[in-house]
Amino acid sequence: MKLSSRQSQMLKRLIHHKEGTTANDLAQELGISVRTVHREMPRLEDVLAQINLSLIRQSGYGLRLEATPEQLVSLEALLQHEAEYSSEEREMLLACLLLNEAEPIKQYALASELQVTIPTVTADLDELEQTLAKYDLQLLRKRGYGVQIQGSERRKRDMVVELVLDVLDEQDLFGGRVADTLPPAFQPLIELAGIDRFQELEQALWNLEQQYPSDMSEAAYTKLLVQLSVSTARLRSGHVIGEQELAEQHNPQLASEAELELWLSGTGLEFTPPERRYTRELLGYRLRQSEEPLLFDQPELHHSVHRLVSRMEAELGVSLIQDRVLVEGLKQHLQPALNRLKQGETIRNPLLNQIRKDYPQLFAAAAHASREVYPGLSIPDEEIGYLVMHFGASLERAEDGGGSDLRALVVCTSGIGSSRLLGARLAKSFPRLQIAGHVSWYEASRLPEGAYDLIVSTVDLPLPESRYIKLSPLLPEEDQAKLRQFLKRIPALSSDHQEDRLPVLAQGVPPLHRLQELHHSADAMLKLLEHMKVYRLPQSAGEGLSEVTERLLLLLEQQGLVSDGLQVSGKLMQRESYGSLVLPDSSLAMLHTRSRHVPEPLLLLLQLENPVQVGEPSVPVTGLLVMLAPHELASVQLSLLSEISAMLLEPELIHLLEEGCELKLRQWLAGAWLDQLHRV
Repeated sequence: MKLSSRQSQMLKRLIHHKEGTTANDLAQELGISVRTVHREMPRLEDVLAQINLSLIRQSGYGLRLEATPEQLVSLEALLQHEAEYSSEEREMLLACLLLNEAEPIKQYALASELQVTIPTVTADLDELEQTLAKYDLQLLRKRGYGVQIQGSERRKRDMVVELVLDVLDEQDLFGGRVADTLPPAFQPLIELAGIDRFQELEQALWNLEQQYPSDMSEAAYTKLLVQLSVSTARLRSGHVIGEQELAEQHNPQLASEAELELWLSGTGLEFTPPERRYTRELLGYRLRQSEEPLLFDQPELHHSVHRLVSRMEAELGVSLIQDRVLVEGLKQHLQPALNRLKQGETIRNPLLNQIRKDYPQLFAAAAHASREVYPGLSIPDEEIGYLVMHFGASLERAEDGGGSDLRALVVCTSGIGSSRLLGARLAKSFPRLQIAGHVSWYEASRLPEGAYDLIVSTVDLPLPESRYIKLSPLLPEEDQAKLRQFLKRIPALSSDHQEDRLPVLAQGVPPLHRLQELHHSADAMLKLLEHMKVYRLPQSAGEGLSEVTERLLLLLEQQGLVSDGLQVSGKLMQRESYGSLVLPDSSLAMLHTRSRHVPEPLLLLLQLENPVQVGEPSVPVTGLLVMLAPHELASVQLSLLSEISAMLLEPELIHLLEEGCELKLRQWLAGAWLDQLHRV
């Protein structure tokens, strides 16, 4: 068997759990994400098949090895031999070993460390040499001398940071996992990253953010923390920044001495003058993220995007400039991307190899066009890959042109929650997809098939696969590609049959009836805001999502807002099992359901003392937005709750929810609702 160290550890755990275990429990035991567990499953199945064993994956029961006791004993004996590293793990290990040593290492020593032959190490070093070039680092190999990485300490630290962000999960970084619980292949990287002091450094950075707040995103905060951790670990190992390296940086934005001293006071570290200067540069990253300086002003940006689209039209021989989605998407993407390139930041694109394989001609055209339009910038293949995704989507939209708009019903189990978020994303990314309605499955099943062309759902439905598609409410790029393929299978509707299509909603509403609707809607909004409340409940150690939700609902029952808290809590957890909704760029999740035990619509915010895990793969959240509604819901109330769900795409509302001020939330929601009225 050829297994990586992680795969070997997974099998050892499955042998231990003879009755089976869940992917979530397995992930927690190994200190990895659930996504990683699922990614490794196909490889484990292939390997087990070679020795006539099976891995059973069954919904509701989890994972289990189908084997006799004798077969399990034999498998355990096989696993006693040290697992073989994959080629990717070997390259990472070689990088870590060489980056951690100031002196050259002989190839036979590297082969011994990885337990492979010298020719294998030679081939792995060839691959590593290409990776090093991206960081302006060189691999020096001399007979009798050994192997050594040459280049500036600054670029070596950049490479370690990218390795950490690529390889380690958030649970490895923030979960407080003991380093020896991780696979052996990770140990050198754990040391390079300084994980042993990661939580201490995170607390110091958090204290700095409290006193000198910035507007960093979660991803930017994580990257800065990894940079600081790697730098302190390198410094402790004797790898220091030189004066010459600092001189090479032209007028970087620096954090103040006061900010540096505050951060250092939380670490207990003493830095040399060059290291102090370098750390001020890193902490200055907070200011750059907050101020978002632009490479071009708006007119220049617009002009450059139009030039890029024109060059691509010439390269491909097609018309693209009329695609509004393409032009606006490129403006939004290129504004920060060009700025990162100018500042010399490394751009990561995990889909690069697949993009090159799927779109070779488009990739070549995008590379040529972009380098003509931006001759003063060194544009890496990773950025070209992102441009290919924009232009590829435009070409697919053009292929769909000429037919009529397709009408989609957007469905979630209750009709009040995640479907509205998904609808807003669909409207932005698929302008020809007409959103015919946001409904529950119960309501959608009673509409005639002629009233819609497809159903887009956030949950599994008891329907043939040809009639609906399940997507994430946040519509990531992989789901967008999945939807495009699905739409191609829907037959185009000829113009002769346009009039046969059934309307989902009435086309006109009498003025008096409209006025009555506004009155009912305003009344419903006032009642909703009146009952809106922020709850802060004390938590016991180890209390999870179901426990805190149950306690909240029992409290609501005591207050007379629901008639049976346990029943409503159970429905919330049932809905959460279909698919969780963690709001983008936040530590918030939304829970929603409809129940006969809820007399009036409710919008509540529960702030947590300790994070709870939500979804699969699990994500830690510190706030729960709970939306409840009666089982029988008037259309005006349903519309109101759906509009509030769509508002959750607004960063300002997410910020207010994280802040947790009831008055500010009521004021913002009332203002947003009034603005919506003016647009109708």
